[in-house]
Amino acid sequence: MPNIFTRSLGPGGPTSLQRLLDMPDPMLSFKWICLELPKGFYTHYIEAIDLPFNNINIGDKAHGGASYTYYPSTHDIAAFNMTFYEDMYGNSSRYLWEWKSKVKDFNTGFYGLPGVDGSGYKQTVKVRLLDAANRPVIDVKLLGVWPADTGNLGLNYTDTSGRITIAQTFSVDGQELKFYY
Repeated sequence: MPNIFTRSLGPGGPTSLQRLLDMPDPMLSFKWICLELPKGFYTHYIEAIDLPFNNINIGDKAHGGASYTYYPSTHDIAAFNMTFYEDMYGNSSRYLWEWKSKVKDFNTGFYGLPGVDGSGYKQTVKVRLLDAANRPVIDVKLLGVWPADTGNLGLNYTDTSGRITIAQTFSVDGQELKFYY
């Protein structure tokens, strides 16, 4: 088996192992905080979030020289999920139901207005990713957010130690990123 830790910059240069050891610490999946939820809901009720990012779709292709060249198309951002802690008063369920009721009044069937600057059902969610010392690394501002699909509650008489969490899918229009380093 060949030695994979060979010198990469010639005699006296750093080895590939030294380069690995010189890399910065990794970001950790549990080092984040939710900075802002719409309507002032408790940010500490968010247990998990899968942050989406703006993506550029692959657009038209051109054929030339027996191969294809691809060009970008529109950008899009995927829906995302949050998991909410549910307390004994149903505060998370109430919060999400009231927000969903701004999207559509389920009694009348009328849809609400998206609004501008948080006046309608489209809102802003802010999340901050942190380093190991709890310093900010990236702020993610999700724009035009509204609740779409709420997950089912798995109720079970035999699970006497289980707790309820609310899985909520949100639509999002876009994002803004702020990098601290």
